[in-house]
Amino acid sequence: MGRAVAVVCPKGGVGKTTVTVNLASALADMGFHCLLIGVDPQCGLLSSFGRDRFAVDYGLLDFFDPEGDPARVVQSSTMPNLDFITSNVWSREEEAELIERAGAEPERLAASLADYRGHYDFLFLDCPPNMGPLTAAALRAADAYLVPMQAEELAYHALPRLFDAVDELARGGAPMPELMGIVLNQVDERTRLASNVIERVRDDYGEQVFQTMIPRTVRLAEVAQRGLPVNLFNRSGAGARAFAALAEEILAAPARPAERLEREAALAGSAGASFGTSETRVAAPFAVEAAARDGADRDEADRFGGEPVISLDEIDESGAGAGPRSLPSLDDYDGVGDEDRYH
Repeated sequence: MGRAVAVVCPKGGVGKTTVTVNLASALADMGFHCLLIGVDPQCGLLSSFGRDRFAVDYGLLDFFDPEGDPARVVQSSTMPNLDFITSNVWSREEEAELIERAGAEPERLAASLADYRGHYDFLFLDCPPNMGPLTAAALRAADAYLVPMQAEELAYHALPRLFDAVDELARGGAPMPELMGIVLNQVDERTRLASNVIERVRDDYGEQVFQTMIPRTVRLAEVAQRGLPVNLFNRSGAGARAFAALAEEILAAPARPAERLEREAALAGSAGASFGTSETRVAAPFAVEAAARDGADRDEADRFGGEPVISLDEIDESGAGAGPRSLPSLDDYDGVGDEDRYH
């Protein structure tokens, strides 16, 4: 039985689609069958797979439209074990119709996805940046919800609003999923702001925050441009390695259902310590040991591929009176080889 996970955060720009696509891709690379559902009408999922939103005729709206064709909604991606469903709305009128129908029949999404649980190990629902009817329907359909957040002040303040909204839905009688965890995304630990927010989030939410953090890299920003998940074009880069580590951490969580444990035991028996089968994957080429994923135990050189790192704060403090200088933007940093680092 597949596990449905809603990827939720009321603040926009925190990387929900990036986390959804690349986490599912990392799990698919390990041999797990994953289905992505674009609940957000903007449907950034399509760009992540090189598809035009107007080229897909069937999708989420077919689940709510009595005249829809739910049997044709699943699209194949360029990667084995990874399929997706888009929102297939092309106008404000269709978006309004989808939101209205989801508000009137929020249970319809859960009932529609039930047919896919026997065919996939994970179903990820990429939610819009609000707590409206579509997000509420996705939460009702999910077994757990995952919260991406930037290591920034506004994203930090969005967390209480999110949990209050979930509590309100639960008080209204809606079945609510468990919290899978909070993922710190687009992280640059070289700034004092990020370090301060990370410390406060971990103090406030403790073990609910994943140890793995997703770095801010150019390669992750290129996913939509290339139309490929990051592990298909930059497997050894910091972004791909981080999502592989996050996938491993999720698989190791004690809250996994019994079906997941049984499947992993069977897979491990046929492939040693690896995940997957000979048809899909023999070993995890970029698996990261748990100790190496713990940010508190890694030094600066380990986090940035062995390269020396100077924080922005150090630059500001030491650069006074030193004259003008040309520095690469941190947005251009990828954490891999010298030939790929700056663009």
